[in-house]
Amino acid sequence: MAKAGLVKENNEGANDFSRRVSAQLPELADSFAHIIRLYVQIRYGKETEAGNLEKLKVSAAGFRVNKKIEPRKT
Repeated sequence: MAKAGLVKENNEGANDFSRRVSAQLPELADSFAHIIRLYVQIRYGKETEAGNLEKLKVSAAGFRVNKKIEPRKT
């Protein structure tokens, strides 16, 4: 996300960051939200679905931000 000029703020949680990314880069919203959902489930969930860590690794490895994408001004 830093390539697109979006960096998570220190006081910003994962879900809030995901919402900000979705608002400013709607073309990446679905794939980024999927990664964040998996992360939150693994990090904070009491029970996590088997295979979620592998799904997170695969999703994150395949996620790319095109440097040409310009965030929308809010």
